[in-house]
Amino acid sequence: MSDFPFCAVSRAPDRQQSFEAAVAENPLNDPNSGSGSATRKKRGAGDHSYLWSPGRTLCIYFITHVDTETQQAILGAASEWLEYANLKFELVDNWREADIKIESGVQPYEWSCVGTDALLNNNEATMGLNVRHDTPDLKQRVLHEFGHALGMQHEHQHPDAGITWNEKSLRGIGWSDSAIADNFLAVIPKGPGMLITPYDRQSIMHYAISRELSEQDLGDTGGTSLSEGDKAWARLAYPAFAVAE
Repeated sequence: MSDFPFCAVSRAPDRQQSFEAAVAENPLNDPNSGSGSATRKKRGAGDHSYLWSPGRTLCIYFITHVDTETQQAILGAASEWLEYANLKFELVDNWREADIKIESGVQPYEWSCVGTDALLNNNEATMGLNVRHDTPDLKQRVLHEFGHALGMQHEHQHPDAGITWNEKSLRGIGWSDSAIADNFLAVIPKGPGMLITPYDRQSIMHYAISRELSEQDLGDTGGTSLSEGDKAWARLAYPAFAVAE
């Protein structure tokens, strides 16, 4: 995905605050809402989803200096999600108005809050992107981080992925044990909580997993653009018939 090929998700430390922010934004984030019916399945025992209200405009602000050409390249790439998700993006010049606040060059890896957890970051960044307008894989990296910003988890942690990791090799990437657990080893359990679509090896949200990191030969994993599964998720999460209040 890049010279540093893995991104990290940022999770709200207070699960109750995370839940309250998610449900205040979109009541369907409550796993007890009874709204699953025919179009939604849920996962994450005791967990909740992190979806914004469909039809909403998400305001974006660049905390660190990013040239105009790069800003437009990022927004252009991220907007591919909007072909399938009933949302809008708007660039703003005041961080107080922003839902997604982007920093650049602060961390050696890229990262994002998951969906509505961004509401808890106040004046702090909610995403890290280390790209310029001429970065060859800009589109891939931006789509991945904005997938998290819309509420998607890592696809290789899908309950049906069945990946057996080589934990010794994982430690070689230089991350802490907790970061490895959060971004590789943890499996999102089935059950009430998160929107789920079938496991998709070509999802933009799936790491490109090298042979040495797994005990299996997984072949090619991870996409460079939105897969059909990614598009299906976006349509379910943000249906076109919903209108923001």
